[in-house]
Amino acid sequence: MYQADKQAASTREQWLRQIRREVYARFLSRARELVAVMDESMHQDHPWESLPGEFRARARREVRTGFARVEQTAQEMILEAKPALSGLVDKFLDAADEFQTFMIGEGAELEGSSRGLNRYARLANEQLRLIVLQARESLQGPI
Repeated sequence: MYQADKQAASTREQWLRQIRREVYARFLSRARELVAVMDESMHQDHPWESLPGEFRARARREVRTGFARVEQTAQEMILEAKPALSGLVDKFLDAADEFQTFMIGEGAELEGSSRGLNRYARLANEQLRLIVLQARESLQGPI
């Protein structure tokens, strides 16, 4: 391979890495915002089902808005990321979506919803942690 070809390949790799870095950063920022809202709604002194309706309605709106923002960037993430990272993004979205489902539950469906919310919030947090690790590895390794 000629020196000019090596230089062109190196420049292309740097450009692709920068694109990925920007996509990853955008996704992670929105995912962290969503997880913060999820955590905030869970760290109350009372179970979810006994919290005032106004608080629950506001929390639902915030989670719904945050989820929509994450979904937008997740599509970019899935396009740019390696398969292992895309799989983690899918798992994160699944956990956040299940969290929403438990928040929306009404009447009899609220039974045990605090446990469900806690479970899916923990799962989303864990998936986000794994996404960060995988994203770092992806940016440091070969394109």
